Amino acid sequence: MKTLLLFVGLSISFAGFSQCPCFNVQPDSVGCAPYSFTVKDCSKGSVEYVYETNGTSTTLTTHTYDTPGLYFVTQSGNFTCGSTATIKKIKHSILVKPTPNPQLTSFACANNKAFILANDVQYDEYIFTNSNNQKDTIKKGSSGVIDLNFSPINIQGNYISGKCGGQTTLISSANVTLPNVSISKLILNEDFSIEMFYNGVSSEMYQIQIKDNVSNNYSIYDTIKNSSLQSFTLKALNKDKRYCIKIRAVDFCGQTGSFSNEICTVVMKGSAIAEKNNITWESISNGSSFSIDVNGQSKNDFQLRTQPRSYSDTNIKCGSIYCYKISETTIENAISTSNKVCLTAISKKKPVSISELSTSVKSGFVSLDWTSIISLFNNYSIFNSSDKSQYNFLGNSNATSFIDLINNPSVNQSCYKVSYTDNCGNTSDLSPVSCPVFLYGNVIDASIRNLVWKPYIGWLDGVKEYIVEKVDENGNPYSTINVGNTLEYVDKGLDTVEQVINFRIKVVSNSGKISYSNVWKALQKGNFNMPNAFTPNGDGLNDTFHAEGLFITEFNLEIWNRNGEGVFATKSFRQGWDGKVNGQNAPVDTYMYKVQAIDKEGNTYKRNGTLQLIK
Repeated sequence: MKTLLLFVGLSISFAGFSQCPCFNVQPDSVGCAPYSFTVKDCSKGSVEYVYETNGTSTTLTTHTYDTPGLYFVTQSGNFTCGSTATIKKIKHSILVKPTPNPQLTSFACANNKAFILANDVQYDEYIFTNSNNQKDTIKKGSSGVIDLNFSPINIQGNYISGKCGGQTTLISSANVTLPNVSISKLILNEDFSIEMFYNGVSSEMYQIQIKDNVSNNYSIYDTIKNSSLQSFTLKALNKDKRYCIKIRAVDFCGQTGSFSNEICTVVMKGSAIAEKNNITWESISNGSSFSIDVNGQSKNDFQLRTQPRSYSDTNIKCGSIYCYKISETTIENAISTSNKVCLTAISKKKPVSISELSTSVKSGFVSLDWTSIISLFNNYSIFNSSDKSQYNFLGNSNATSFIDLINNPSVNQSCYKVSYTDNCGNTSDLSPVSCPVFLYGNVIDASIRNLVWKPYIGWLDGVKEYIVEKVDENGNPYSTINVGNTLEYVDKGLDTVEQVINFRIKVVSNSGKISYSNVWKALQKGNFNMPNAFTPNGDGLNDTFHAEGLFITEFNLEIWNRNGEGVFATKSFRQGWDGKVNGQNAPVDTYMYKVQAIDKEGNTYKRNGTLQLIK
């Protein structure tokens, strides 16, 4: 039996009457299985008791319930209370509770202590008694720390109502040593949260302490519990303060290990001025070395200065974005990385002008191309002149090319210059001039054409040669003549390929660059000849009467005899009369003909005449 500390008996009676049913239970009406109790009569009558459901009456006053449950004891007897004597009964309940072994959660701590979590809801409280008979009590749902130096520890589960319960034994395990821990890295994020990386044991708890540069006193920030990440992020911090952090192992009993190394944030600020990005940073700790990261590339070629430390970056391009971070390596070889600061470089310097501009006539328009000096720009401006003296604004381009849709390169020679404005608003000087070849000429007669051109201007390496090209209507050359560095050419002879001869000049630089002039057109008239006689005798010579000529696209020939009767007609320039009429040889005679022809340019030619048919 367990020791019961307090008993409050329960008695039931009827006041104002004698010899009425009355009894109580001792030691209590609540107990633990197996529960033995005694009933004590207070009616002063002759009584019997029933202890079990459907049980028999007995005068025994002691009984034991072996299993947990709710039981009822009934007292009966011939009582005289009331108006008449009669058999009366009274019933009293007995609650018998189970006594399982306590099931508690314990955590081993340093210095041979244990943290107990009373998460077993069976009992109201748990009483711990060590070998020196020292006691500690932990209420259900709460926790406590137990000293294991006097083991074994008896754990008694206790129902407050009943003062009993099951028990078990807690034996001391191996003593726990809190591990050492070190911080390896600290990163100050752009939102000014702090990401901390540490070298610890994943099953341990670690207490984070933090101080700022104002209060300079450490306080507990949080406790890391059973984390396998080996990292922790501190949030809701003041961006205007600098912080130092250290951590230490802590157990469930509140005992702590040694502090880690101290590591502090590095706070960076920056400003962009003309041709320079200035970076400053402050750190509470005295780092052994610093490195600067610029756009992901580490730079170590800078001089450290006293607080606040600073760095000026002059290796910058206007309009480019540069992002900086500072990493401080402490004497414990831990690394603290600052927040990232991004600056857009600015400049007041006039940018270098474009060194070379290329121009060429393509599809009837002047096309300009050039090479960009810098990778970032705002806008290119194109200027045009017809006399190489006064240059007027023509248009803008965001690319390194431009097509002049305004000036006709077949009318005169146009010359061009280009400037640009960088992302800092600085405008370069105009580039050197570039002028494509301007070709013109005149037709001396049907077989002589005189070509003259103005030279190409603009290539730094100069012109190697000019090539006179004849091109078809699709721009494909079918005749080329290299004329070296001369600026004129006389084209002789009848061109039998095209009625309209399209001339252009191809220019080649000493480095192989190509430019083309405008196209100059020389018109050849369409022509045809009609014989005045033919001999259709089958000897293969002059057997047909037909036209000969060039560039005729439409043709109509009609022939009549002297009686005005039609003997032949055709619309084919290549088809002639074979001297037959309805399959029979026409007689030798004089015949009349009429011809109408149209050439490729739409010119119409009409001719009437006579012909002799000779055998």
